[in-house]
Amino acid sequence: YFLENHLPGLVKRLVTIRSWLKPLDCWTTQRLSVKLAAQLAESGILSAELATDWNAAFRTYHREFPRNYPIYASFCTSQLDRIARRKSPDLIDQVLGICVVKNDLERMKLVIEHYRTLGVLQFAIIDNDSTDGTKDWLTNQPDMDVYVVTTPFSSQRKYGWINQLLARYGRNRWYLYFDSDERFVYPDLENKPIARLIAQVERHQLDRLGAVMLDMYSDQAIYAKTPRTQPITADYCYFDSDSYEISQSRRGTVIKDGPRKRVFSAELDDSPLLIKYPLFFLREGMISESVHYLYPFRHDIPVGSAL
Repeated sequence: YFLENHLPGLVKRLVTIRSWLKPLDCWTTQRLSVKLAAQLAESGILSAELATDWNAAFRTYHREFPRNYPIYASFCTSQLDRIARRKSPDLIDQVLGICVVKNDLERMKLVIEHYRTLGVLQFAIIDNDSTDGTKDWLTNQPDMDVYVVTTPFSSQRKYGWINQLLARYGRNRWYLYFDSDERFVYPDLENKPIARLIAQVERHQLDRLGAVMLDMYSDQAIYAKTPRTQPITADYCYFDSDSYEISQSRRGTVIKDGPRKRVFSAELDDSPLLIKYPLFFLREGMISESVHYLYPFRHDIPVGSAL
C-alpha cells in the first residue's frame, strides 16, 4: 500500500519483472496439481467423475493464470461439512442461491427474505464458523442446505469453497451468488420473478448476467451507526448516478470508481472493481475465478442488474 501510494513507478516495474516468471509458475502449478488431484480422488469429497471434470477445468485455467493455484488447493482440500438439509428435494430446474457468510445474522435475515420474495426457492449456504447465532438460524430454515467450514478466511480460499459447492450441486443449472450485504435487483423485479428474468436471459443465449455493485448510502456521516435490522431502502436510499468508469479487459467488462473512488481513494490511480456476475448457468469447463468473473470469460454480456 505504501509503495503504490509513494512509488507507483517502482510497483509497475516490479509487477513486470514478476510476470517474466510465468513459465516457472506454470511448471510449479502443474507439478503441485498432480498431487492435489490424487489427494482429491482419495478423499471422497467428490465422485471420480466430478473430480476428473473439475481437474480438467482447473488445468485449462492454470495455463493462463498459474499464480491462482491457491483456489484449486482450497477446492481440493477444504472440508465442507453439511449440518442441515432442506426439507424439499433438489429442484434442479430452479435457481439455487449460494452464499458464504460469517457472523452477519441480522443482515442475513434481510437478504434471504429479499431473495425469497424474488422467487428463489432453495439455498446452499457456507457458514465460516459463525459465533453470533447465524449458523443456528440458518440450520432452522426449511429451504436451506447449510455447510460449515472452519478454515480461516482468505479470498482465494473462499473461491475454492464456492467452486467445491458448485461441483457438489452440478453443472447445467442456474446459480445466484450473493454476499450477506448484497441484494440482487433488476428492472421490474416487483412484477417479474427471477424465473422470468432467467427465461429472458436464456432467450438471448447468455449463460450469465452482469451486475454493477451499487453502493447505497444515507445522508448521515459516513461512519454513523445504524441498526442492522433496518431495511436498506429506509435510510440507504442514495447512490452515485454518474461517477463511474466503464472499460474492457481480458476478463470482460470493467466498472470502477463511484463513491469508493470519489470518497475513499480519490488520490489513487486505481479503485475497487464494481462488476460481478452473480446470476449464471454453470456450463462444462466453467469455474468461478472470483466473485467478479467466471472463467471462461465472455465480452458480450450485458450489465442488466445491480447488487
